[in-house]
Amino acid sequence: MGRVSRALYKRKYKKRRAALDDMLARCDEVAFLQLAWAVNALQSDKGVDVRPYLHFPPEAATTSVRDQYTVHKWDIETLITLLFSSRKAARRRGESTQYRYDEFATLSKAVNLLRDAENCESGVIVDDSNILMEMHRIGHRQFGWQRGFATTERLYRFAFVYTHGSCADYFEETNNLSMQDFLKVGFLLYAQLHHFPWSGPGAVNELGIDTPLIEKCLPLFSRSLTEIRKEALALIEAQRKKGHARIAYLPSVLRQFPIVTDPTGNTYIAPLPQLIIFRMTAGLYYDIRNGPPNLIAEANDRFEQYARQALQNFFPRFTVLPSQKYGPKKTRVDSPDILIKDGSSINAVVECKASKLTYEAQFSENPIEDAHQGYAQLVKGITQIWRFFSHARRGVFSEIPVADDAVGIVLTMDSWMQASKELQQDALGLARDALKETPDVIEADMRPIIFCSMQDLSDIMFVSDEDRFVATLKNASLEEYQGWPLMQVRRETCGEQLSREFPFDIGELLPWWEQLHNNSERRA
Repeated sequence: MGRVSRALYKRKYKKRRAALDDMLARCDEVAFLQLAWAVNALQSDKGVDVRPYLHFPPEAATTSVRDQYTVHKWDIETLITLLFSSRKAARRRGESTQYRYDEFATLSKAVNLLRDAENCESGVIVDDSNILMEMHRIGHRQFGWQRGFATTERLYRFAFVYTHGSCADYFEETNNLSMQDFLKVGFLLYAQLHHFPWSGPGAVNELGIDTPLIEKCLPLFSRSLTEIRKEALALIEAQRKKGHARIAYLPSVLRQFPIVTDPTGNTYIAPLPQLIIFRMTAGLYYDIRNGPPNLIAEANDRFEQYARQALQNFFPRFTVLPSQKYGPKKTRVDSPDILIKDGSSINAVVECKASKLTYEAQFSENPIEDAHQGYAQLVKGITQIWRFFSHARRGVFSEIPVADDAVGIVLTMDSWMQASKELQQDALGLARDALKETPDVIEADMRPIIFCSMQDLSDIMFVSDEDRFVATLKNASLEEYQGWPLMQVRRETCGEQLSREFPFDIGELLPWWEQLHNNSERRA
């Protein structure tokens, strides 16, 4: 792209951004949040009647992601981030508001201004040299919303990882609140705030949840309008200082505080209630990160246990083994975290990495450099797998045969770089560099590595039997599918998708689940 074209986009961006900022500066925050809530509820599958709050064309009542009237959830999240960080315009005497907050068209106008500004900003920055990295950033912005946050598997997985042992003890000591009560109230708020904007706590005695408990939990989910503006501005300013402040990828305060209390403090709203579930799952990391280091180590161990048990329960034909010690007595080493044995040999080895996905890893111009600590862990996982294959080839590991076509998997807690072939190649290159002084690891040991998150792995387990699972891994390791999401490889190469039940009882981890979930379903 030439300088003239970039200059043109800069001028257009300045005008489009000014128009968007002017609109948000003149918006009433309380009313705009209700408008956002109503459009989100209208275009959900919860069956919420939003007619008391919103006038809309019949075509706007859609859950399709491709419909002309669809308002993407990530656009709403960005608009709210900008709303919180905008400078409020002083209303002149006699001036009335320009906007109707009970009209679908008002949010549509804001979304169109946002998209115009984003497109112009992309025109300044994106060209042939970085378009593929832009796809990586777009994926991080959209994939979570497209998959959905409120799944039984997701709730079970994060409860398994975080609600036991020292993590649960630290949470209770810090907040004077059990993690079970926190999650129970969080699910109640999620169900309640899908159906009503600007609600009060109320009492739900039949569920064992009273108003004092809800009020005790709320500070972990919410901030007042004044406080949330400060939080949003601080997040954005921190990234702006690092050069990361593109409009499409601004950090969202709603990921940590999805509920906003009104100026009186008597009522609250979740403009995107789905993010309450995000706070209850991935957001639990925020509650333990400031504790002693053993908490993260314990959570990492629990992640490995969950992955191993999920594989075994979904695929009983396999023997799913934990890390094995092997080698000479004085120099024993550990195998990768999970060994998947099918028949008489190991067909896949898995190295688990629970490093937290940072903002920089998702949206910076140079993720491997800006999020080097996290990527260093992924590179370490690659080298551990390649060393194991070297040991198997040389007979250092001889306890169980390792198949010649066994695949290596770097399994992450969060989605790191599953949709970026370029980042994967960079990580593989760094792993090769790290092993330059290790002559025992030869090219034959450097087998293709599959990068996938636990969410990706779960997605294919729900639709595959053992044979289709193995075939998906084999195909994903082929060069032609490098950089493809695992589910896309599954769709393209392995035929019919099955429909399988989740092989765990969530009530064993969340004893309140059945009663609260059933009540919320009846209410819907």
